[in-house]
Amino acid sequence: MKTHIVGRTGSSKSTLIQTLFQIVEPAAGQVMIDGINISSIGLHDLRSRLSIIPQDPTMFEGTALDKCQLGDEVRKKEGKLDSKVTENGENWSKLKFEIQFQSA
Repeated sequence: MKTHIVGRTGSSKSTLIQTLFQIVEPAAGQVMIDGINISSIGLHDLRSRLSIIPQDPTMFEGTALDKCQLGDEVRKKEGKLDSKVTENGENWSKLKFEIQFQSA
């Protein structure tokens, strides 16, 4: 399930997100997700099941292909961006070990 949190500036969206990710603790009460008190879940387990899209996107210099971490591998393929992906991406699976993630 996807839940979107939207609102005007100053409507506490960031505070809610910080609470969901247990960056801050609620002053009172409990935060429940699917009937589970999130304070009873380990941080790693909780945070690995939540995702966030920042409200201030940042673009870095370079090509979009380079930013997707697969630029070099895609350029090597004959079909480039039109290269086929087989079931479960098996023809790309070796990339798991060859990709070096770049920090921004």
